[in-house]
Amino acid sequence: MNPEILEVFPGYVRQPNWRWNVVMAYQADPTLSDAFIIRDPVLFRTVRFYRAFRSDTNRMAGKYVLMSRMYPEILEAFVIYHNGAAGCGFRWALEAMVMTGMSSEEIADSFPLSHGEATVDAYISLFFDVREHLANEFTLMSSVLASSLNRAVDTSDYDFSWKSAAYFKGMEGLRSLIRCRAGGRLSADMRGWMRETINDRYLYRTYTLSSNLKKEYIDQSIILYNTMQSHWKIEDGKDPAEDMDNVPKQFLNALRMIVENPNNTPKVEDVISPVENSTGYDYSLLERVGLPVPEIPKAPVLM
Repeated sequence: MNPEILEVFPGYVRQPNWRWNVVMAYQADPTLSDAFIIRDPVLFRTVRFYRAFRSDTNRMAGKYVLMSRMYPEILEAFVIYHNGAAGCGFRWALEAMVMTGMSSEEIADSFPLSHGEATVDAYISLFFDVREHLANEFTLMSSVLASSLNRAVDTSDYDFSWKSAAYFKGMEGLRSLIRCRAGGRLSADMRGWMRETINDRYLYRTYTLSSNLKKEYIDQSIILYNTMQSHWKIEDGKDPAEDMDNVPKQFLNALRMIVENPNNTPKVEDVISPVENSTGYDYSLLERVGLPVPEIPKAPVLM
C-alpha cells in the first residue's frame, strides 16, 4: 500500500495486513518520508524495527537478541506471522481467535507468549487489523473472509474454514474444529452445524447454476440439432417404405449417442451432412423437432 494515500484510503477496504504492507514499502524505498506514519506509533516503530532487522551490520543471532530488547512484542508478532508457512501454525489459530471477538488478554492466555497481551495487540495491528469490522458482518465478509477465499481452499484449509467457523460458532466451535483437525472428534453441535452448512452450500451452488439454465438449454438444443443432422442419413436407393421405418430408428440412435457420450458430440463447424431428400416420405417429424425440411423437387409437367 502506498503510504501517501493512507489519509484518504477508506479503512474498510484495506487488507487486514495493510500496516505490514506499508512497512514493506518503506523497506523498498528508504527515501519515503516519515510524515506519512508519524501519527501511527505501531507503524512508526515497526518501520524502524524492520530496517534494523534487515541491516547487514549484525549477524542473525545478534539481530534477534537486539530486536528482542528494543522491539520485544513486535519481534514476537513477526515470528508468529512467519510461522504461518506451516499448516496449523500459531498464526492461523491466533487470527481465528480474533474472529471470535475475544479480548487480547483472553487470546494471550491461550498461547505461551513471552510478552502476552502486548504481542497480541502488535500482531493484530500489523497483520490482522479487523477488530473494528467484527460488528459489521458485510464488511467482514467483503474484506477478511474474501481475502481468505482467495487462497486455495481444500481439505487441509486452516484459513477460511477456521475463520468462518470461529466467527459463526465462537471459541467452542473453533476449539472443536481444531481438535478434529488434530485427530479428535467434533462436538455434536459442530457436527450438526457443519452438516447444515454443507447442505446450504450445495443449495446455494444449485441456485447460482440455475441462472444459466436458459443458456445451457440453448447450447444443448444446438448440439442436438447438429448431431441429428450428422447422423440422420437416409441411404440412397432404398425403398421409401424402408426409409420411413429407418429414419425414426436413426433419430433414437442419435439421441442414445448423445446421452451415452455427452462429451463426444460434434461441434457446429464439424457438421457437414444435411438431412437428405427422400421422395414420398412424410417429413412432419422433422418440423416437430426443429430440423429443416428438404425441398422435394416437383415432378415435370408433361405437355
